[in-house]
Parts: sequence; structure tokens; C-alpha cells
Amino acid sequence: QDRSVIMTRCEFFTEDERDEELSREKMWNSAISFYSDSERICPSAGDRLTLENAVIDILATANDPCPERPTNANVISTVLKITFENGRSFMVLGDATGERLTSLIDPESEIYCTDEMLKSDILQVAHHGLAVGRELEYPSITALYEKIAPRIAFWAINEKRFFTDK
Repeated sequence: QDRSVIMTRCEFFTEDERDEELSREKMWNSAISFYSDSERICPSAGDRLTLENAVIDILATANDPCPERPTNANVISTVLKITFENGRSFMVLGDATGERLTSLIDPESEIYCTDEMLKSDILQVAHHGLAVGRELEYPSITALYEKIAPRIAFWAINEKRFFTDK
């Protein structure tokens, strides 16, 4: 019998977000009450979920080491790659910011991904676009997008905001 799986996080928020998180926790508990029979997992980079016709590779989560102490929840956003049985793939960068994105292509990083792992047919670009980090990170973030090299990209923001985040 198939069971639903809820991907959850172990510790999601920074010190500054603790009060806001208490409100989120109430909403979270209300939402998951609809899935009371679901298995809850706390994924980490390298984990893999297999569905009938797809494999979901967890590339980064809140549970993975960050180069620096997270300053906001975006830094620790989950990054997923979904590969379907026909070989097509879809990468979701979520709300990841510069530090998290550059770690994906840093061979010294604990969440480093090979070029083969990064290459995807479809990409949901990071919510904050290219301007997700400090200006010195732009070449690395651009390199990440070039390694992903999607044929199709879903944009969560407009082009101006993608480049300036304003």
C-alpha cells in the first residue's frame, strides 16, 4: 500500500524568526493534520525518494551544513531534482540564495553536485533569481545556471527582479 510522505524539516528558522515560526508551526500542524497517516521524513542532501515513475534526488535541505550561520530561511531552502522514467528531469531551486546555490558547484562543499547531476531539462529558477547573493557570488551562480542548462525555465519573478531582487 502506498503511503504519502511529508518532507519536513528538523530546525528551519533562525533566532530572529522564532516568534514568526511559532505562528508558522500552528499552520504547519493544521496542514499536516490532513495527512495524519503519512510518513514524515527529515531529508538531507544525497537522500533519494522513488515514486512509481520518478526519482526525487534531494540536493540540499535545511539539515545540511551551511558555510555560514543561516541569516534567513532562504539560505537553507530545499533543492530537488526530479528524474522521470523517460529520462527527462526537472530541477527545483526553490528559494535558495547565493550561499546555498554556490555550494552546489563547490567541490569542497558537502552538498557538491557533479555536472551530470545538475544538468536538467526543466528548471524552476531560484525565487530571488541571480541577485540572490552578494555580487561576488554572481559568477558562481551564473555558472550553476549554465551547468543546469535547461531547455525550459519557470520564472517565479519578473526579469528585472531576477537581476536586481528589488
